[in-house]
Order: sequence, then structure tokens, then C-alpha cells
Amino acid sequence: MRGERIMAVQGDVTWNHWPWEMYANLGWTQDTNVNGPALGHPAERWLYGSIGPVYHMTPAWYLAGRYSCAIAGAVNGVATDGWADRIQVGTGYWLSRNILAKVEYVYEQFHGFESNTGVVSGVDASRSPNFSGVIMEISFGF
Repeated sequence: MRGERIMAVQGDVTWNHWPWEMYANLGWTQDTNVNGPALGHPAERWLYGSIGPVYHMTPAWYLAGRYSCAIAGAVNGVATDGWADRIQVGTGYWLSRNILAKVEYVYEQFHGFESNTGVVSGVDASRSPNFSGVIMEISFGF
């Protein structure tokens, strides 16, 4: 993006030992405003990570979970202690080699954001919104 310096670092780990899989990541990202009123100060700064186990019931059917968390240091140029987390639990079944059907339950919530941080990824996070629901998906690979 023009007028911003973006820096990001992420580490990923995957472990496979049939019938188990485990994936985890940890990352940090920051963009710095080089043109606006707070010259050189972070416009956005986040520390984030996730961990997700998968258990294969059969070669075609699996159960999975994931916990994700993102901690904000700054949003829209305002320092904050806000954070968001998400829990997902679901199952998937390979209908064929190229078609995956899955269903999962998702719960996500924002915590600790003040009204002066503004909108976070299109969400008024200062109201501590949450989402819970079931998601169904069919994926096709070509």
C-alpha cells in the first residue's frame, strides 16, 4: 500500500502421525504510517496465532478443532489492549478425491477494544461483539 511500511513475520509447525495431525502458527504484523498525522507510528500492530488438531476416523473422514487468537497493539493508529479469539470444531468427509464436504461450529468474540480504536476489520469491536453458528461448506479441487 502506498504510504505505509508493512512488516510481517510468521512461523508455522505441522506434525503428522496417522491418525493425528497438528498445525500451529505464531505471527506478528505491523504497518507504519509514513504520511499521516502520527508519522512513523504504528497504524496497526498484531500478534496472532492458532493451534489445530485433526483426528482421521478413516482416510476419508476427519474430526478437527482450532483455537485462534489475535492480540492488537494498535488499531487505526490508536494503542489498544484489545484482542479477538475464535474456537472452531467440525468434521469433514472427502466425497471424492476432489470434493470435500464439511460442517463446523464457530464461536468468535472481540474483547477489550475501546471506542477510540474505531472499526476493526469492518467490526465495531468496542461493543465486544461475538458470533456463533454452524458453517457448512463443499469444496472442489481442480
